[in-house]
Amino acid sequence: MTEAPSTSARARWSLLPLALLPLLVPLATTNFTALGAAQALTANGLSDVKTALVSLLLLAAAGVWAYGVFARGERIRWAREMWLAVALLGLALVSAVAAPNRWPAFFGTYQYRQGFVMMAVVAGIMLLAVQMVRSPSVVRALAVAVVVGGIPVAAYSLVQVAGLDPSYWGAPDWALARGFATLGNPDYLGGYLIFPVTLALGLALQEEHVWLRVFWWGAAGVSATALLLAQVRGAWLGAAVALAVLAAHAVRSRIRLQRADVVALVFALAVLAGAGASAADSIGGRIQEAFSGQTGAGSGRLQIWDMGLDAMSAHPVLGVGPDSYRLAHYEFRGGDHAALGGYATIADDAHSAPIMIGATLGIPALLVALAFWALVMFRAARTTFAGGSGSGRAVFAAWFAAMAGYSVYLIFGPSAITLNVLAALGFGVMLGARAKAGDEGSAAPGAVAVAIIMIALVASVVGVRGLVAEYWFARSMDVIGDPSIARVDRAVSAAPWIFECRAHRANLKGGIAITTGDTARIDAAIAEYESLVSFAPPEYLTYEGFADTLLRLPYSQAFSERALDVARRGIVIYSHGLAARTAASFASIRLGQYGDAIGFLAEDWNTDPAWSEPGITYGYALMDAGRYDDARDVLGWLDEHFPGDDRAEQLRADIAAAEGEGS
Repeated sequence: MTEAPSTSARARWSLLPLALLPLLVPLATTNFTALGAAQALTANGLSDVKTALVSLLLLAAAGVWAYGVFARGERIRWAREMWLAVALLGLALVSAVAAPNRWPAFFGTYQYRQGFVMMAVVAGIMLLAVQMVRSPSVVRALAVAVVVGGIPVAAYSLVQVAGLDPSYWGAPDWALARGFATLGNPDYLGGYLIFPVTLALGLALQEEHVWLRVFWWGAAGVSATALLLAQVRGAWLGAAVALAVLAAHAVRSRIRLQRADVVALVFALAVLAGAGASAADSIGGRIQEAFSGQTGAGSGRLQIWDMGLDAMSAHPVLGVGPDSYRLAHYEFRGGDHAALGGYATIADDAHSAPIMIGATLGIPALLVALAFWALVMFRAARTTFAGGSGSGRAVFAAWFAAMAGYSVYLIFGPSAITLNVLAALGFGVMLGARAKAGDEGSAAPGAVAVAIIMIALVASVVGVRGLVAEYWFARSMDVIGDPSIARVDRAVSAAPWIFECRAHRANLKGGIAITTGDTARIDAAIAEYESLVSFAPPEYLTYEGFADTLLRLPYSQAFSERALDVARRGIVIYSHGLAARTAASFASIRLGQYGDAIGFLAEDWNTDPAWSEPGITYGYALMDAGRYDDARDVLGWLDEHFPGDDRAEQLRADIAAAEGEGS
């Protein structure tokens, strides 16, 4: 790649939104509790604002670029490998249309937002990056944006690790202890930091000014420290691969370290060693856990992969739908994983990109994705390790190295919108280095420009309306009763595709019906749940909430029979759904069907040692069936895990009374 003779103002304006993506998206949040806010502005304080911002920035970049296409007759820069990306997007569209639950397939699940619409947005970012990467200066500018954007992210995660975070996230202690910054999960942070660490080193190797070299080394050190303390094993491995690739390029190109480089490197290694020593126990535990075959995250990850492989076998052509991995979880989760993770834990991601693609989009899509990745990486490797000496290609090599390391991470870890943006820019850089204007892909540049603008416009509308919905969703939790329902009504009106808003409205109406016992309120709650079932038939959580509400309404045989039917439907979707099984068992007890009540919980009643309700319900089923000794065995388990539990004590008294009456 050679330097373009000049860069037009229009090109610079088109590049600006792309450069703002890695600067702004990682930090985007609606959580301003550090500034005195009582709570986040939206119920989902991270993914929705990030997806909206990504879509709006793509719309801005696409608008400027489209002007060049229509007003100046510019041709589209294209590389033949990009046809594979088009094919992958087409397969994803077919999968979304055929998905059992189309809403998340198109718009994404609640915490992820990686449905077909966002897949198209990411593809649009890659296409525009290919158009912009016409010179090494653009490659460098995008790298600078990633590294500069990574500094506050890494620094904030270190603040969290130190226990000094002024913001309230409602995150578990283990996540805060490892840090997640404004990305929402240590896994995302670890995968993300591979980019700023590697690109900062590439910038340092190519920089001529001593103090800027030191600055880039410092940026790499801050991000590397945060990456180490995030304790993401796949990211550690990915970073090691990235650094090895960049080192190989440096040796191949005969890049010589300056004295400032050596000093900065020694200082960075000392800081890393100190940080590692301060968290030696937890880091050592994470390493040991990876090789545990029975307990811990290592075992849980293997079980999640097993679900995905089962889903690929059962749905080989189109998968279960984009961003719909939870359907695979419902269908194929085994009892071992239920016992390990607890009944409420739902795997929304395969934690492995190949398995995630194969399970959600199908095996043909997986093969296309692998072919695209292999071709792009192979040709970028040839550019990286081409003959010649000097540091002129160091930043491009760093992009290739970062993508190689990130690819390793994706074998073991989940993706997120911020990471997808960086990957799109990385692919854009590698493809842009060899793309040409006027190739086969540019036969209809106007149509392509319109398509990108329409994708960005639709995604922007979806993103902004989603933010409005999340605002009212959060506000509905500030009040109770009818005012709360009125606010969640506004959320559903703004974004009717968000299942969680609809489910919250159903639960609110169910709660009021339970409290008042009013016939009209009961009818309204039941109608709301029926509407929710129609909206998302494969979503197990609907049946869990519906059955629980029916059982808590004023007693009637009709409600018990209806609850049993609803719970059974939930169990069909998710055989280890402990809440649905507990509801089915309780309803069966009410109906005098004690054998069925025992059967619903016989295998699962003790799979979650943090929830006593299944054990208590199972104990009563055994008692009512006259199996007093078995009921006492259940009590022994309850005493061990829930000492002093009032309901367990009541069960003990009821068993004694029932046995006395029967003697």
